[in-house]
Parts: sequence; C-alpha cells; structure tokens
Amino acid sequence: MKKLAAWVLVICLLFALAACGEQTKPAEEAAETIAQEPGDAEKEPAGAAQEKAAQPATEQNPEAEAQTEEPVEEPVEEPAEEPAKAAEPYGDSDGVIDRDKVVALFRWMDSMPSDFMFALTFDEIGEAVGKAGHDEQNGDGSTHAASWSDGGSTILLVTFRNKDDAWTCSAVSFSGFSRDEAAEADISAFPAVGSSAPAGSSPVVSVTSEGEDHWTGFKFAVTADVPTRQWFPIVKSGEVRYYCAPNEARADYSDAYITVSFKESEEKINSYQDKFTDLVELDGRTIGGIDMVCRSYQYIGMKWVEFYGELREGVWVSVMTTGVDLTAGTEADALIQSLTFAVE
Repeated sequence: MKKLAAWVLVICLLFALAACGEQTKPAEEAAETIAQEPGDAEKEPAGAAQEKAAQPATEQNPEAEAQTEEPVEEPVEEPAEEPAKAAEPYGDSDGVIDRDKVVALFRWMDSMPSDFMFALTFDEIGEAVGKAGHDEQNGDGSTHAASWSDGGSTILLVTFRNKDDAWTCSAVSFSGFSRDEAAEADISAFPAVGSSAPAGSSPVVSVTSEGEDHWTGFKFAVTADVPTRQWFPIVKSGEVRYYCAPNEARADYSDAYITVSFKESEEKINSYQDKFTDLVELDGRTIGGIDMVCRSYQYIGMKWVEFYGELREGVWVSVMTTGVDLTAGTEADALIQSLTFAVE
C-alpha cells in the first residue's frame, strides 16, 4: 500500500513539471522575438544583436573608425602682417641756403593750396629747394622739425607729423622776414604744384560725367580732358566738379575746384549777384563752342572766377572756379578749354 502511494506521488509530480514547462515557453519565445526586432530594420538573431550592442562603435562601423583615427585639426590663423612703417624724415644737412631761397621757399609753400602744402614730405621740400633741411626729432618721437636758414636769423621751420602712414607737413613758421617781402620772392625755379602745374605734366584722359539736376530737370553730360595725377571729377548736387587735390582721398575736401552747372536763364545764374562783393568784369572766353562772359567776385568767403553763356534757348551754362590757377598753359586752363556740354 505504501509503495502504491509513492508511485502516485511521483506521477503527480511529473504531471506538475510538464504543466510548468508548457506555461514558460511562450514567455521565452516572446522575449526572443523582441530581441530580434530592433525596429523596422532587418531582423538579426538575438545573440548577434547582443554581441553588436556590446561591441565598441568603431567595430560596428569601420568608416567611423577611419574618421576617428584622423584628428580634426583646428584652423590656425596666420598672424597678420604688420604694416610697413613710414620712413621718418632724416637729413644730416645743416639746412643752410641763401637768404633769398629761404624767403622763396616760404612763398612757394604758402602760395599752394593748403591740401598740397600739408601733403609735402621732408624729401619733397628738400628737392624743391635743392638741399635737405636740418632735421631734429622731438622728445617723444611724434613729430620732426626741419629748418632751412641762411645761417643767421632768417629761418623757415617746418614740422612733420605721421599721418596716414606718411610723414607730412603739419605746420610752418618763419622768422627774419615779413609776408610782404615773401610776396615779392621769385619762385620760378620751384616746381609748379596743384592747378599751377603746366599742361602736360601728367597724362590726360577724356572723361564724360553724366547726371541730372533735380531742380531744373536737366539731364546732362559734360566731357573734359582730365589730368590723371591730381584732378578728380565728381558729380554731386546736380553739377560736375573737378577737384584738384594731392590724392583722391582728399578730393572732396579740396578748396581748389572747377564746377559746371546748368540753369534755365541768365536771371537764374545771377540770382545771388546782389550778395557778391569785389565784382570785376573780365575778358570772356569761348568754351565748348559757347561765347561766355567772365567775372570775378567774393562770395561766401571765397574768391570765384565764373564763365557763363547760353547753350541754347532755355539752357545756360555756368563754369565756376575757386582756388585754381587759370593762367594760360596751366593744367586748369587746359581742362576748362577742353570742356564740352550736352543737355536734355
């Protein structure tokens, strides 16, 4: 009886174990299926997926390894080149010249447009007078003072300052003579500067400047033979201006220029005549095929020489000049003589 009970117990245990095995199998199959589906990608065996997850990224993607093996070099900025320093004035001369030359040197500098005088270098002045000045650097090195003298009390002192990477004239002083004496000095041996330069001193190009005067509605084109070295045509405020300046950067600030404008009548040209002072009638000229009258006067603190005449009915031309040398044979004279006009 005891043996029978033992066999019944064994059989029950076997049935119980079989039932447990059937219940756990779906869970294991479900887990395996989930491991094989990493997403919508191709299915991989579960073991392969686990191995891949355990591998370093570089083993999974050889291209990534190739990319990481080459370190990315940061761009190295090359140091900017330092601008070349302007050569400072230098001269071992005593600066002693004849007294007449000292006085003439002052007149030459004082008579040129201020833009040109303050663009002069130590070497240019020395070349003009035929001898370098006696150069002395000041204490902090910001300026140089060069002098030309007769060895006595007649002295011209020029101060130079570094402006725009160039050591140029910044001040002039003198002793031992007066301005009245200097006004009579002979400067014919000195080079002509600015608008006084002889025609042909530099190549010329034919330039046509076009624009519109919004007050009159005129559309115009003005053509001139313009020297390339120190003349700069600019159209502004309904007129054409030819600036005489040592360089283009200084053109718009120059106090020496020629202006061409157009009016509807002679009355319009003379609308400010009651404000002119020192009005003088001068000999006329034919410019651009137009017989023009000429006059000089003071207006808004400046001296003007103006030519004007009728281009056609209802169109008058005015050519105004200030600060320029209109002597026959100068660049300014040649430029004016080359002017031609077209107006719509």
